[in-house]
Amino acid sequence: MSTNAKKRSKYHKLYNLIFWVVLIYLVLWVLFLSESSFYKARQIRKKMVTLEQEMKVLQAQNDSLKEENHRLKTDPKAAEAVAREKFGLTKENETKYIFFPGSPATKDK
Repeated sequence: MSTNAKKRSKYHKLYNLIFWVVLIYLVLWVLFLSESSFYKARQIRKKMVTLEQEMKVLQAQNDSLKEENHRLKTDPKAAEAVAREKFGLTKENETKYIFFPGSPATKDK
């Protein structure tokens, strides 16, 4: 083999190595490293599904609260029931008794 052929073979191997390193780097870049990589897009899709599920739950809660609000504004009996249950309010000349459970030690005596 002549020296010229040896040089070409040496450069051919070097160019081949550089080509594969660059190709592997580009594939890794597209799959994992860039801002719009497939990996990051998959993570964003998973987060979007989770947030959509959360949004559905919150929307259902919001609808329920809107119904409750409307009911309390339009039905005086419902508003009175809530005032009595949640806030312990009483009517005029009405006495309210609150019973607390006894402790286990007092039950034995």
